[in-house]
Amino acid sequence: MSEDTMFDQRRHHSQETNHDRYKRIKAEIERQMGVPEHFNFAEDVIEKWAKQRPDKVASHLLTDGSTESFASYSKLYKEAVLLATGLTNPTQPKCALVILPKIFEWWAVNVAGSWCGMIISPATTLLTANDVAHRISECGVDCVICDFDTACRLNDVTQGIPLRVLVSKSDDQVLSDWTSYDDLIKRAKSIAVEPCLKTKRDDVAQIFFTSGTTGKPKMVPHTQGSYGIGHIAAANAGRVRDNETL
Repeated sequence: MSEDTMFDQRRHHSQETNHDRYKRIKAEIERQMGVPEHFNFAEDVIEKWAKQRPDKVASHLLTDGSTESFASYSKLYKEAVLLATGLTNPTQPKCALVILPKIFEWWAVNVAGSWCGMIISPATTLLTANDVAHRISECGVDCVICDFDTACRLNDVTQGIPLRVLVSKSDDQVLSDWTSYDDLIKRAKSIAVEPCLKTKRDDVAQIFFTSGTTGKPKMVPHTQGSYGIGHIAAANAGRVRDNETL
């Protein structure tokens, strides 16, 4: 390549907007990795591992600094499909605001969202009522999924949301007008399993929000394809081997 050609390329790239640069890099990564036109993280990754290596550890969590819990790909896949089935009957939510600590159900909700096409907006349990109100108005939330403590704290601001799902640690953690996560799973076992939605790689799968340090937090979408690519990049960066868990 001549110096003139290299200069022309650098000049062209310097004139790109951030959005144009993102699109160019994204397209190049997808070309290199061969992401197909139709891609679904739940089906093409989680279900694949669940069938090939059902006992392989998918989730290894440490809570309270001492309590360890493990879940296989088979368990994650089965619970996610049941949850997706429960969430879509009778009417599937379009976008769920998920405010959970790092527990197994957090992963089950994320995989279920990909499976049925429900957009997930993950959020920290540190959010205030004002933070939640902003997210509800910005991304059209029609479902919220919380642990018990968070649900109690955000009960008022989430009143207008059609479906509120409560993830409880015990049977005595019950709130009026909240649907039990466990009840959704139980109900799904008695009806036909919801088939995986045939999604495209550019379909929005998740909506993150920026930190909001210089203004109101802004929405940042993850597609079905970019979500899967992100996990590949993280695994490669950490040099995770086939017999290891990230």
